[in-house]
Amino acid sequence: MPFAGMGANLAMLDGAELAVAVARSSSVPEAVARYEREAVPRGGRAVKRSARGLAACMSEGAPGSAVTYLSSFGTKD
Repeated sequence: MPFAGMGANLAMLDGAELAVAVARSSSVPEAVARYEREAVPRGGRAVKRSARGLAACMSEGAPGSAVTYLSSFGTKD
């Protein structure tokens, strides 16, 4: 299960990218295959990030581990 809204964001990105792939291709199976070559690895990376985030926020070291994890993303200037 994606953590912190990651699943919703990926769903929107996946839908948009699949629509573009289908619109630009003369073959739906070709478009889907091209889309999957990018979407599947991206989904795998999201699963790994999600697991790290969930572990940081739910571990015995929380909330300190959650602060450390979230701080690793930098600050917004």
